[in-house]
Amino acid sequence: MCNPIDPEGEFLKTKRQEREYEVGEEITFSPAKQKFTLAFSNIHSSFKKTAVLSIASTFLILFSILPSYFSGPVSAYMTIDVNQSIELELDDDLEVLKLTGLNEDGKLVIGQLKDWKGKDIKAVTNRIVETTKQLGYLKGNKQIVVSTTLMEKIENWIRI
Repeated sequence: MCNPIDPEGEFLKTKRQEREYEVGEEITFSPAKQKFTLAFSNIHSSFKKTAVLSIASTFLILFSILPSYFSGPVSAYMTIDVNQSIELELDDDLEVLKLTGLNEDGKLVIGQLKDWKGKDIKAVTNRIVETTKQLGYLKGNKQIVVSTTLMEKIENWIRI
């Protein structure tokens, strides 16, 4: 590689030809194709990284905040286990906000339930037990294990 200077004093790059050069000699050549200068390349690369990180951070924040904004605050979680495992998210009025199947059987039971969102926990729990019986998961002396986790103090206690 050879670095000649143009009449304006700018350094250029070209491939060295098969001959000897004298300092100060004027030559005719085709400049090598240049990508970005090193300084611009570093700025461009830094800008790309910053932009990607900013966009990723924005999506992360949005996806962590928006679900709670639309579904309301969760006051308690209740899990029902027989063979299937189902988690219920409850609000302050003990109405079901969300059902989650924690295993494949739980997802199957939830798939059979219709019109549960915003309904009273007792009604939804009864429907889950009935669906569990219909699908054959509750036979013989199988026990239903119900566990709850309170997020805040709930004054409306119920008995199932």
